Amino acid sequence: MLKNYFKIALRNLFKNRLYSVVNILGLAVGLGCVLLITVYVIHELSFDKFHANYDKLFRVTESIQADGSIDTYATTYPALAHALGDEFPSIEKITHIYPSSGLISGPDNTSYQEDGIVFADSTFFEMFSFDFIKGNPATALEQPLTMVVTESIASKFFGDENPVGKSLRLKDSRNTFDFEITGITKNPPSNSHIQYDYVISFESLRQLRPWEYNSRYHPPMYTYVQLSNASSEPLLESQFSDFEEKYYGSDFAESSSFGLQPVSEIHLYSNLQNELSANFDITYIYIFAGIGLFILIIACINFMNLATARSVKRGMEVGMRKTMGAQRTQLVGQFLGEAIIMTLLGFGLSLILVEAVFPFFNDLTGYQLSLSYLASWEVILPIAGAVIGIGILAGSYPAFYLSSFKPIQTLKGQRVTEKSSITSFRKGLVVFQFCISTALIFSTIIITQQLDYIQNKKLGFEKEQVMIMPIRETANQFNVATLKEEIQRIPGVQSASAASGLPGIKSGIHGFMVTPEENPADSTVMQTLTVDFDYLKTLGLNLVHGRDFSEAFSTDENQAFIINETAAKRLGWNENPLDKELTLSFYVTDLVRKEGKVIGVVEDFQYNSLHNKIDPVIIHVFKRTFYHDYLSVKLASDNIRDITANIEEEWSAFNPERPFEYFFLGATFDSMYRSEEKLSTIFKSFAFIAILIACLGLLGLASYSIQQRVKEIGIRKVLGAQIGDIILLLGKDFTLLIIFAQILALPLVYIFMNRWLANFSDQTTVSLWVFMLCAVAVLIVSWFTIGVQSVKAALKNPVKSLRSE
Repeated sequence: MLKNYFKIALRNLFKNRLYSVVNILGLAVGLGCVLLITVYVIHELSFDKFHANYDKLFRVTESIQADGSIDTYATTYPALAHALGDEFPSIEKITHIYPSSGLISGPDNTSYQEDGIVFADSTFFEMFSFDFIKGNPATALEQPLTMVVTESIASKFFGDENPVGKSLRLKDSRNTFDFEITGITKNPPSNSHIQYDYVISFESLRQLRPWEYNSRYHPPMYTYVQLSNASSEPLLESQFSDFEEKYYGSDFAESSSFGLQPVSEIHLYSNLQNELSANFDITYIYIFAGIGLFILIIACINFMNLATARSVKRGMEVGMRKTMGAQRTQLVGQFLGEAIIMTLLGFGLSLILVEAVFPFFNDLTGYQLSLSYLASWEVILPIAGAVIGIGILAGSYPAFYLSSFKPIQTLKGQRVTEKSSITSFRKGLVVFQFCISTALIFSTIIITQQLDYIQNKKLGFEKEQVMIMPIRETANQFNVATLKEEIQRIPGVQSASAASGLPGIKSGIHGFMVTPEENPADSTVMQTLTVDFDYLKTLGLNLVHGRDFSEAFSTDENQAFIINETAAKRLGWNENPLDKELTLSFYVTDLVRKEGKVIGVVEDFQYNSLHNKIDPVIIHVFKRTFYHDYLSVKLASDNIRDITANIEEEWSAFNPERPFEYFFLGATFDSMYRSEEKLSTIFKSFAFIAILIACLGLLGLASYSIQQRVKEIGIRKVLGAQIGDIILLLGKDFTLLIIFAQILALPLVYIFMNRWLANFSDQTTVSLWVFMLCAVAVLIVSWFTIGVQSVKAALKNPVKSLRSE
């Protein structure tokens, strides 16, 4: 019997090729989208869970309270790790992670500027389960001047040779040292928030930069702990307040507090200041999972609509089978079997489509995803069950509906009409399809407009045509004025400025304490920029009060500050902040307190991305330090290539040992919204797929409706109805359904997209006409889909449709 069912199913598939192709293709596209989203979601949810003791691993965070607001940082300071280890026996292991950069030279003197360098304690590879190829993870970082490299770095410098025991030379901002390679690991997996190329023993800092090794002030580092028991986290956090008062004093304990953050939650749940790497948002995981589910539901609805649309043509078959003794259960089994076969064919085709799409999807996400993520029984069994379940669910309505036909009616050629409740249900499915499809399209419009708003919003500075050159060595930072003078002589260079940081570069701005002279109790942490005299001019910052720094004023280097509008408000200087006295406490090799007056106020400028509110910023000149990490050069709009070549010549003369590096400020700032751009592209793709599948469902419903009304159409034509009247008659009901779906979609979009826009400090205003234009476009596509069937029905000879009467 099963063999017979299988033969009949295949015969029907080949007999109705167009119907089969449309139905299987719709299922394949829907299942393919679900598979893509499933692989992506599995990857995102797996972040940092490959570590053997991931449930015991935590990152120490620091929250600082100022003016009623709390800022939480992912970084702490070097001395904290040692203090925690001494104080709490429940902490089993602890490590610093200190990102750095430098010029790495190999045995043949080949050099590369590398940014993937981290300093870490000897416990690093015991806490984090990165795969070792060579070396002992327990001892690889015990000694100073040792390092572990990834397999890609080993191949880059040593080819197929074994590099363990050999050396690489690191030249950082101040020193040059040789480091012995004690281990090789595989490249960190993409589902790790900790990425590295080189891991250098933290003990090396004693020789490289001893003032940073156990400092309580600077620089900020990441502190990770492994607890003896994951359940001891709440108890440990409750003991932090006493610990803070003991080690840092009561004043610190009142304004600052430490916390613990599970490592496995960092990627999806963390958006702190100074994150180690760019994180994702669990909200987007829910959104993608919802999109996948809705697309799958739409595909199933299409299956039912297209199958029942052909029910009239199979009515005679059902009547014959029932007359020959077939039971209803047998007919249900046959039709369900056909549905499952079509689902399996659709699933097979979806695997092919997914493999073909993966290269483009990987370019979009930046990962190397594949179907191998599904290659475990924990995933295979649910997918297999889901595919069979989809076949049963999608085929259930056609199966039970077709098997209910009465043989006498069908063999006489009488058409079986649906109950009004069933008709309403079918129309409700179409409304649901277009509601979801329209919501995706509307959401895509909002995302696109927000991205356009971000990229074109007045940021408070000029980001175009500004070249940025990193000044990585301390000796060069002290002498950067010489390079600046030579570059300013180049035709096409409008201005240049050396500074500690720039908008879009989070490493260059530092949080230091600012104390107003008139009210020391209002001390607050402000983002601090150390600059030279041409910073405001080069970046085009707008002064709203006072004046710029000037070498004509001898006190400007040692006793002058410029603040932004937010800083003035934070200090309570709303009326006239000029000449207000304050003290800036910042770190060089030790704590320095600089007293001076406010000489100017700049308009607020967007230092970070628009996800973040504008922070208070204080700007000062301090040429005697190593805080000039970047040289920014404002270029004329023409002949950029020639100007760049001339700047490179000046750099080679300035520092022939280090390769010329540069990037443009605009590109760096725009890169902060790369995740939103990816999100926009994904939404556009899935919105297009959803509307495509919905139109296939509409095609099925239109076909079914026309078949049910074929005699009515014939009578109307005999009575004088024109083709246009018939098309309008058939399209009117569907148009009302689609308009109703669009009306339902609007509140859904309003609720969810308002939550998304809340992640930005500034939001775009969405124009109503854009939604109206989009709604009209969806209607036009729908009319075209319906119109194809309607025109065929309107052109049909009424004699043929009325012959049986």
